[in-house]
Amino acid sequence: MCIRDRLVTIDDGSGEMTFPIWEKVLKHIQNSDNIIPNNRITYIGKVDEYKGKLQVVPDWGQNVWVESAEKSTPEKTVDIQEGEVIKLVELDDALIDEIVTVKGEVTNVKEIKGGILVTIRQGDEYMTTPFWNNVLKDLNKDDIETGINISITGKVDEYKGKLQVVPRYGSDVSIE
Repeated sequence: MCIRDRLVTIDDGSGEMTFPIWEKVLKHIQNSDNIIPNNRITYIGKVDEYKGKLQVVPDWGQNVWVESAEKSTPEKTVDIQEGEVIKLVELDDALIDEIVTVKGEVTNVKEIKGGILVTIRQGDEYMTTPFWNNVLKDLNKDDIETGINISITGKVDEYKGKLQVVPRYGSDVSIE
């Protein structure tokens, strides 16, 4: 991957594609300083055509994930299996980047640009996490309402100092 004037060129092995990451999007990418050659970028965007070539342009920073090629894996202090059900109280920094499942009662649903924020509760513990549009396309958004019990499988991430379990697909969310 290389950057030229906010243009990023990626190659997935089947060919190259160049697309822009606009300043309004770039400032919302959590680790935008890692958009450098040889790092991995995953993103969701809108298909567009520019000068006769197709490109997929991200329109929101929360839809762009950048991973360093030299990312050192921190030593984990916990041993869990992918998708293992854990309690909200068990979420800690050692689980960042792990895939886990949490269950709880939905206490709040809020519309945001690019999706919804869902807050769940287990006893006195709360967690708020985004369900991005790529997840919602496979769900009936109207079914996600306060008072229901829900199961969320996803990657543990930190946003503004709080841990969250972010689903990757609609199938990662089940209403119980």
